[in-house]
Amino acid sequence: MINLKSVNRLVIRAIIEFVVLASILSLIGYSAYYKLETSLKASLEEAVALQAKSIAVGLNNQFNEKFHKLRAAAYIAESGQVAIENIDEVFMVGTKGESLGIVTKDNKAIIGYPLPQILVERFQKVFEGEQVVKYHNSLGLIFAVPVKVDGETCLLYNAISSKAVKTIFNAVSYNGDGTVILLNSMDDWMVISDGAELINTDARMRPNWLALSDKARANESADSWSLYGKYRDKGYFLYLAWISREHNFAISGYAPWRAVAVGIDYVYMIMYVVFIVMMLALLFLVRSLMKSREAEYLEHEKAVADSANKAKSEFLSNMSHEIRTPINAIMGMDEMILRESKDESILEYAENLQNAARNLLGIVNDILDFSKIEAGKMEIIPVEYHISSMLNDLANMISTRAKKKGLEFKINASQDMPSVLYGDEIRIKQIITNILTNAVKYTETGSVTLNVNTRALGEENVYLCISVSDTGIGIKKEDIGKLFSAFERIEEKRNRTIEGTGLGINITQRLLAMMHSKLEVTSVYGKGSTFAFQIEQHVMNHEPIGNFEEDYRKSLNQHKEYHELFTAPDAKILVVDDTVMNLTVIKGLLKQTKIKIDTALNGADCLTLVHKNKYDIIFLDH
Repeated sequence: MINLKSVNRLVIRAIIEFVVLASILSLIGYSAYYKLETSLKASLEEAVALQAKSIAVGLNNQFNEKFHKLRAAAYIAESGQVAIENIDEVFMVGTKGESLGIVTKDNKAIIGYPLPQILVERFQKVFEGEQVVKYHNSLGLIFAVPVKVDGETCLLYNAISSKAVKTIFNAVSYNGDGTVILLNSMDDWMVISDGAELINTDARMRPNWLALSDKARANESADSWSLYGKYRDKGYFLYLAWISREHNFAISGYAPWRAVAVGIDYVYMIMYVVFIVMMLALLFLVRSLMKSREAEYLEHEKAVADSANKAKSEFLSNMSHEIRTPINAIMGMDEMILRESKDESILEYAENLQNAARNLLGIVNDILDFSKIEAGKMEIIPVEYHISSMLNDLANMISTRAKKKGLEFKINASQDMPSVLYGDEIRIKQIITNILTNAVKYTETGSVTLNVNTRALGEENVYLCISVSDTGIGIKKEDIGKLFSAFERIEEKRNRTIEGTGLGINITQRLLAMMHSKLEVTSVYGKGSTFAFQIEQHVMNHEPIGNFEEDYRKSLNQHKEYHELFTAPDAKILVVDDTVMNLTVIKGLLKQTKIKIDTALNGADCLTLVHKNKYDIIFLDH
């Protein structure tokens, strides 16, 4: 028989558990909803403030452009290049509702028409040499600059009617759903985009405008502010942003919730549906809820891990960038030792230091390039370059390394290649250098050969074909795929004494992909490997390069001990860098040229020195 008392107890217990869990879930749900809504509104307020600032910056640029054109017109008028009465032709007033005029200090019109007396009083600073912009209810927006007419300072103005302002200063927010208002004060304003009525025409909106004003006054250091509010039972975002504090111009406006929070309402609806489903299924899904909690915990852990990984990448990028500065300083100081020392043991130390610094810089550059590629910040920048110059640089970089290992380094360059191409020379050299460096590292005896030729692709383009062959240790067929994985090295135990990060080939393949190419690898284990690729390049000069090998040998025979190429005791330069060591390096490197060198650690000092002295060249750390 069924024990009704037990069944009743189970039912009552289930009901109690359901009620308790439902109450807890309701409380948690409401709390989460409230926190989500609060956080969302705060985030959207920041986003609206940023867009308002963006609109204000655009308007400020347009204001500055108007002033620039007015000042140019004033200059032309003063210089007598154009008659005063024809100055509007210089200014090229073309928009309907836009006019130009010149008035004297006592408001007599030389051209155009006199201004309302209240505006003349507001424009007094113009007669003192300043540029001013004001708004007038009937005339609209007025830009004014000083101009000399027959020795007298007058006012040259450009008046833009309220209707014309909408055309010229086309400030649109949220695809036209938002309204933008230009403010010179709370009494002088105009709507400069299509939209609803002005904010302060509705009494129910006025308190929110005042609250936004209070928010702006509480944080005067900011340039833009936003506030969420209700208007006729609908949400909207009210915003305020400075166009120019100097001229006391700002913008304000509002955008409906639907335009700012696109798709958010669907999120709320989904939350409601999910909550109802959970309430109905709660009695049967207690265990599922525990698993869901576990899944949420794992998701949180994954997010934490992703965040840590992102932080690691950013740290690597920042540290790589910061480390390069002292490394370059070390290499600069070492270069001065190599130039100036005559002691053979010191020179040997300095050369070893130079090699170590170059290796370290290469590792840091690899990490920085990898971080840039991961962040999507790497760019291909094509320039005009000479193939012979590029090959010469590659030969100088690799031949010394090959010679120290007793390897033969050869360059087979086709003599009929065009001499000048158009492409990203820096990245192409980086790709070839990575491949050549690996070839030298993993080759103990024999040779490393760089083969370079071109293949015609139409009349003005060619394929630049590159291959690097070595007689090194080779790669197993099953390991070739691992070459392109970041931070992974093949046969780690066998190659543990060979320096490297495992990034070079990964970076090479990614750079080639950005140039619509890829690296092809063929290898015989124990005998050697060949790495090849081809990149489309534009031809700038079809004249062939000739015999590169012969020209390079001649340049090696002519190599001499370091000596300055010139002296310039009358030259004076300024070097600006925020790192003292860099300033020391450049003074040392240029010491034998006898150039007079001034240095500055910041922009302010730079400007001070430029005002005091005349420099032939200014080097700026950008």
